[in-house]
Amino acid sequence: MKKNSTAKPKKRNSKNQPKLTAIGPMDFFVKRSGTTNSTTDSSTSAATSSSNIGTSSRTRQANVCGETELNTVSDIIREWIETEVELNDEDVAYILKYFYDLIEERNLTYLAAVVQTFHELVGNRGDYEWKEAYNNVIMSIQYELSSDQALQQNLLLPKFDI
Repeated sequence: MKKNSTAKPKKRNSKNQPKLTAIGPMDFFVKRSGTTNSTTDSSTSAATSSSNIGTSSRTRQANVCGETELNTVSDIIREWIETEVELNDEDVAYILKYFYDLIEERNLTYLAAVVQTFHELVGNRGDYEWKEAYNNVIMSIQYELSSDQALQQNLLLPKFDI
């Protein structure tokens, strides 16, 4: 069949395409750790996550890969630090966004606990690049907290000497 050179290309039907913006760079850790249903594939999970956005009457809660419980978030971060061969800037930014969300929620209990876990795991790893990234995250958190002295005074954020 001969193609018509004046025919316009068909537009992609965006309604049938899953929106991937609801999925973070670290979502593969959730699947590997078994915290999601293993029978769902990533496209189904992305479509489900996208379809639920805006339908909840609750405000969005700080989360890592959709997880909000402290132990689960700590496990995801632990797996990320212990298994990642090369540090990825997107993953660091994803964790930093989680910390910013906790600050916005004024959830200093979770922030302190996750930062402590982050610090211990990076220290155990002993890698200069990870320690530098950790210190940069801490400086960003401190800057974010700098406008609120009450929050800043109640939070001890350890750093590495590198």
